[in-house]
Amino acid sequence: MNFKYQSIDAQGRTLEGDVEAESRKQALGKLKQQGLRVTSLSEAAGKPGAKRPKGKISREELLLALSELATLLRSGVSLKDAIDSLTGGERAAAMQSVFDRWSSGLRQGESFSDALRASGVPVPEYLFQLVKAGELTGEMGDSLQTAVSQMEYEKQIATEMKNALVYPAILCFSGVGAVLLVFTFVVPQFQNLLEHGDKLPWLAWAVLATGKWVNANMAWVIGAALAAIIVMARVFSLPAVRSRFMDGLQSVPVVGDWIVEAETARWASILAALVNHRVAILDALELARNTVRLPSRQSRLSRVSGQVKSGVPLSSALKENSVITNTGYNLLRAGEKSGEVARLLKSLAELHDTSGRNRMKRFLALIEPIAILLIGGVIGVIIMGVILAITSANDIAF
Repeated sequence: MNFKYQSIDAQGRTLEGDVEAESRKQALGKLKQQGLRVTSLSEAAGKPGAKRPKGKISREELLLALSELATLLRSGVSLKDAIDSLTGGERAAAMQSVFDRWSSGLRQGESFSDALRASGVPVPEYLFQLVKAGELTGEMGDSLQTAVSQMEYEKQIATEMKNALVYPAILCFSGVGAVLLVFTFVVPQFQNLLEHGDKLPWLAWAVLATGKWVNANMAWVIGAALAAIIVMARVFSLPAVRSRFMDGLQSVPVVGDWIVEAETARWASILAALVNHRVAILDALELARNTVRLPSRQSRLSRVSGQVKSGVPLSSALKENSVITNTGYNLLRAGEKSGEVARLLKSLAELHDTSGRNRMKRFLALIEPIAILLIGGVIGVIIMGVILAITSANDIAF
């Protein structure tokens, strides 16, 4: 069998690759003989069990199932019994197939993190990392509950954003529709004035010429717009493209600060959970780094791991690589002195979470007036061009 792995070598560098082995245990043995500390090991895609579940699983249904599983595990029920007890009932066929895949994987000796990944459920990467941490410490229920809480929080934020963007989206579509209506029914009434374009104000000429071109190529305009939307949707469906795009937004006022705050809050929350579950700090840093979506911050966190491995305090390494602010540095330094790193990391996460939500609300509050100004400006320019054309008609000798 072929296994994919992520590991840290003796120099603190992160390595990824494949290893051939007859079992998971043998694969771990081969990698340890190479002096690698394994942080992730899963069977490579391609076997039948690694297929995505048939049908679509709703986020709400998945969150409910994971929450129920976490509750059972925290109550002392074994993992196998907990999954068996959740199997059946009035669940959708897709969710039922996921439970069957988990149960089958456990019977075959797979770890739950591997069975979870192989089932193809649409969950964020940090859930796999926290489940893996729970397997290392024996606190699967608490780790899973931490991941579920984070997923519920992100779902709430996404819902708030969607609700806030509904009105600006309606404004934009209405504005585009109004512009097309003006170009289709109003501007053509004055196109004969283009024959005397040298006597028209430049704005009037530009509006009339644009309207004439749009009317003559309406099918191409609509087709190009639809094609652009489809291409952009497909491009932004790629995780790597989304990560690079978000990385580039870091320099944009308000938006960039919000993205950084949100990423820092997620990273600190996951790291706090890992440290609280007594995962070794180097392993915890690597697992938490894998949950970060911004390539530039991943690079910084990789340097942090190397410095911590060489003996630099975590707070100093994070500050030196501009991962946290001075406030975060003081919090972590106090945690290192008191032995309460996990608790103060959680406080750091809450601090950035509150700040990030405030920035998000500020950003969403700006979208509506910006959309009104843009749409109103475009329509105003068109109407002004038409009015100039009308007022110039008397100066044109036919």
